[in-house]
Amino acid sequence: MRSPFVIAFGLLALVATASAGKTPGSSPAASPPAPAVTPPGSSPAASPPAPASTPTPAPPATSPTPAPPASPDSPASSSSSSSGSSTTQQEKRLRRQVRRLRRKLRRQRRLENQEGSGVTKRVVRVVRVRSVSA
Repeated sequence: MRSPFVIAFGLLALVATASAGKTPGSSPAASPPAPAVTPPGSSPAASPPAPASTPTPAPPATSPTPAPPASPDSPASSSSSSSGSSTTQQEKRLRRQVRRLRRKLRRQRRLENQEGSGVTKRVVRVVRVRSVSA
């Protein structure tokens, strides 16, 4: 049930890495120290990303999905001549994947909320009783 979440988070990490790689060459080297500096400032917020980034086996699971779109992109990027355009195409493809996975995750959560909250949902009526003084 949580695997789509892990996959979505892994893809978000990939998109973040790809966008960091798009900036000048010194920026990717500066990116890892920046998160290392951030945890002392806000260690509770930094703790969840660290464990979530460790399940990076999610990208291999998603690699079969991007493989078919990558084939059409490869000839297009080779004919367009620059590797910068292929990076942009790859980024767009990853963002589309992230959107799809988020939608899928939302649907799944909705279903879980409907099914998991109880066998049947009951309407509860609030009845107010007036106190009677003798």
